[in-house]
Amino acid sequence: MDRYLTTINITSTTRNLLMSGDLFFDKATRERAIRVDGHYHGWLDPGVIERYGFEKNAKDAWEANGGGSFSFKDPLGLQSDTAGASRSKTAKRPKHEAKMVAKGLFKKNPNAFFYRHNEPGQEQWTGDWTAEEQEIFLKVAAEHGCGDKWGLFASHIPHRVGYQCSNFYRQVVLPEGLVFDPNYEYTSRGKPIYCGKHNQWRK
Repeated sequence: MDRYLTTINITSTTRNLLMSGDLFFDKATRERAIRVDGHYHGWLDPGVIERYGFEKNAKDAWEANGGGSFSFKDPLGLQSDTAGASRSKTAKRPKHEAKMVAKGLFKKNPNAFFYRHNEPGQEQWTGDWTAEEQEIFLKVAAEHGCGDKWGLFASHIPHRVGYQCSNFYRQVVLPEGLVFDPNYEYTSRGKPIYCGKHNQWRK
């Protein structure tokens, strides 16, 4: 119990030392930054929709391809009595298994698919992002917002998948003050720290 309280106190103290982007960055950075609410509000890239005949929105895509009730234990919505029965509620799905499951959700849940997969037949790039890729990223963020639904976001950026976009966001975009996201605050050294509703130590 004491150890638990110590963790809470340390984390709470750290939380009080964090700064918003408006407090941490200089005036020039504040003025040119793209401001988002921490959410992606768009759908798939129009070219991807046209090439593969996707539905107009996530709800229609899910229903048109089998429907069912989504859960992380049953991501395909099969509603099987045995779906995920051997996995505890807190157990993480192995990466290779998660990628296989996502592959089966191409038309039904494209956010899950593009989080781990590129458009069919397209090579996945690794390594540093180019200036052109960063420009596309910021354009999509300005038009549709960002901060979640990284699979859908990634459909707009050729050769990159959702988890790469999420990593680029946290490792480059936020630290450089290119986007201001209210779910993140900064340490005195400029490291962005997630303080949104999914942070269990959030006040």
